[in-house]
Amino acid sequence: MRDVDAFEKKYQVGEGTYGSVFVARDRTSNEIVAMKRINTEQEENGFPITALREVKLLKGLSHPNMVILKECVCSKGNGLPKNVFMVFEYLEFDLTGVLETPEIRLSQDHVKSWSRQLLEGVHYMHKNKVIHRDLKASNLLINRHGELKIADWGLARSWNSEMKRLLQGHTLWYRPPELLLGMIDYSTKVDMWSVGCIVAEMFRRNEAHQLELIYKVCGTPNKENWPDLEKKCRLWKKFAPGPNDKIYPNRLAQCLRENLPHPKWMTDEAVNLIGELMEENPDKRWSAEQALDAEYFFENPMVKKPKDLNMKFAVTSAHEMDCRKKFELNEAKRKAQFELARKQAAYASG
Repeated sequence: MRDVDAFEKKYQVGEGTYGSVFVARDRTSNEIVAMKRINTEQEENGFPITALREVKLLKGLSHPNMVILKECVCSKGNGLPKNVFMVFEYLEFDLTGVLETPEIRLSQDHVKSWSRQLLEGVHYMHKNKVIHRDLKASNLLINRHGELKIADWGLARSWNSEMKRLLQGHTLWYRPPELLLGMIDYSTKVDMWSVGCIVAEMFRRNEAHQLELIYKVCGTPNKENWPDLEKKCRLWKKFAPGPNDKIYPNRLAQCLRENLPHPKWMTDEAVNLIGELMEENPDKRWSAEQALDAEYFFENPMVKKPKDLNMKFAVTSAHEMDCRKKFELNEAKRKAQFELARKQAAYASG
């Protein structure tokens, strides 16, 4: 295992499940890489189990739409490894950074190609009995060649039908209704809900929100559509609508077409794809294999290969952390201006 000094650390670009992510340069090859730092000092067993799982999964799987783990390196403390760094290929963008950077202009080609690439990666993952459990826009990396790759595998698990999955994972905005309603014996379909949220997010350029809003958009779950709802979802009785509560119809198709930056992109087939991925009953929700056969991918404009996408953006890189820092800076300026105006008004009033 090489020492971390073999790399020149440049700047931080993100936070992973269990460590910070930095851009660095390999001093030997001059290659630019991404390094995820894993702090082992607080771990009783010396190395976080989440990191071990990620290394094992990434070494055992290989797909064009999965991020490449190149090697692991370490820094020394008192003669023993103090920090371990996972060294990944570097991709200039994450999807959150792309969607939240106004200077980046996307086309219908980007949305369709990245949706397809995401599904290709998820199909491969599920075919190999792995659930990611944390699919979200910030965990999808994109390079200047238009290639999308799934990253941050710290919450991923190998899956089989007998296993009880007590740890749920999933960032709230991408968490499917069965997890919000307490289902333990869930399947790969939890990832497919997240994919539906991400595809919708690319069209809308903002996040979807959860349980009450799921009801308002996708309709209140019911036993007609989801027969074993009460049996499998232990929290259903807690969240089930009472006699005086409103029962919401399914308004997903209507909501998907509201306030779109590019309404013509949201074709009937695009609405159908997202609707099948955001089906509340996981037994009826599409698999990645089914989604790849969606008519959306076979209507004009046809899916472009990554190399044919126009990646000449107004910025050379964009990550979630960049957007968060800009937001925090703008909020600080806004609060300072408000406070100054308040003091000036108080002074003027005497």
